[in-house]
Amino acid sequence: MPKTLVILDRHIAETTDRGSAATKGAIRSSRIARGSKRPLLPLGSRLVMLILFGLLAGSLTSAWGNDTGDESAQEAPSPSVATQVAPAEDTPGVVLRRAIDGNEYTVYIPKVEPVGILVIVHGTPRPDDVIIELSERFLRRWTAFAEVNRLIAISPAFAVSDFGGRSDGLPFGGYRGLVGRTIRADELLHRIIDRHSDRIADFDGKFYLYGFSAGGQFTSRYIVTHPERIKAAIVCAAGAFAFPHPNRRWPNGMRPATATITANGSRVRVTPNADGWLEAATLPVTVLVGAKDDELQGSRYGKLTRVDLAKRWVDEMNRLAEESGRRGKVTFDLVDGVGHASAPLTPRTQEAFRKMGLRLPADEIGDQ
Repeated sequence: MPKTLVILDRHIAETTDRGSAATKGAIRSSRIARGSKRPLLPLGSRLVMLILFGLLAGSLTSAWGNDTGDESAQEAPSPSVATQVAPAEDTPGVVLRRAIDGNEYTVYIPKVEPVGILVIVHGTPRPDDVIIELSERFLRRWTAFAEVNRLIAISPAFAVSDFGGRSDGLPFGGYRGLVGRTIRADELLHRIIDRHSDRIADFDGKFYLYGFSAGGQFTSRYIVTHPERIKAAIVCAAGAFAFPHPNRRWPNGMRPATATITANGSRVRVTPNADGWLEAATLPVTVLVGAKDDELQGSRYGKLTRVDLAKRWVDEMNRLAEESGRRGKVTFDLVDGVGHASAPLTPRTQEAFRKMGLRLPADEIGDQ
């Protein structure tokens, strides 16, 4: 029996109302005082104590006001891209937290009528990362870009428990290899897109795709698996690729592979279509990496850095196209002075999309 698709709207509760907490504390203190059997001090003594307490509290407030924990000194999100708290409807102009079948994601819907979709795939979560917050952090860097290009921006939150790698009981690198515990990572993305694509008139199923690090691995493997869904893609700082090698098993090549999801004992088989690599090689694709991203990435590639791997994959994809009588469109972009970090690479990534026909927020300012 096919699994029923359940769409959930995740309501996000804010916990910054410290005034209400203080009020509760005062009420609790009042109740304790009323239940006490101690004799009260004379009225004059109590007045003196209240005055002294007020002076002391004022001096402490003055001293703590310049501390780094002062909320007024902390960066606050722009009201135009605040996180939606309670309404279930998909309000344009704010970052929304949503879920499908318990799988979280964030989405930004532009204030103007959207004409397309941009998907942003995060890297490997750190142990202390909250996955929906990681998704939102990546998405927020793209809200202005999405607005000026009239794109719905989507960032799946690939939780470690369901989409992690081998150490989490999932083969093929989990979402890096498009695999998941209960649903494939690419299938989850398709369901998310389907939920929001009805806002776009005559949506043809194609979208822009960008992924960083593990998200870059996802991107490189998605475009060879579903080239018909891609308008343009950017693979950023990936540590592994699916090379156009018939004798190398998925997720590092074209050869079919079977493995067990140890988290639930089920078997998963991936049977790639070799034609997908050729189609992907003729798409507008940029592979972008920081020049200082020089950590070696494993013996299966002969101890290569991410820079070396990126160059090699670009060369082999374009060669594949040329050998088939077609023009390869995969380009390589090396960013000087940057290591393995997503935020410093984001402006260059957006510039790469600009070369593919999209606009930067600064372009709109210049047109005014």
